[in-house]
Amino acid sequence: MPDLIEFLKARLAEDERIASAGPPSPWEMSGLLPFDPIRILAEVEAKRRIIDRLVAAGKADRDEEGTEEGWITASVLISLTTTACLLAQPYANHPDYQEEWRP
Repeated sequence: MPDLIEFLKARLAEDERIASAGPPSPWEMSGLLPFDPIRILAEVEAKRRIIDRLVAAGKADRDEEGTEEGWITASVLISLTTTACLLAQPYANHPDYQEEWRP
């Protein structure tokens, strides 16, 4: 999952950079929905917080190996990985996206 996490962090940094480059109000785009940089920046922050919690949960889960709760490990890791894969799905057309991340 670390490569996927790094991929997601890089895409979010790109989204943030693009959203920060323009005025803070919705941009009009011909033929498309308006692009609202404020909403994009809020989404970037929310996704970063989700990723941070995924990473922290994955570390905590690995720390519990060998305990009575050890049977949860596989299930939790599958859930964490699935969540990260779903967060990466909007970037599936990016050249660095890997097919094994497709949910």
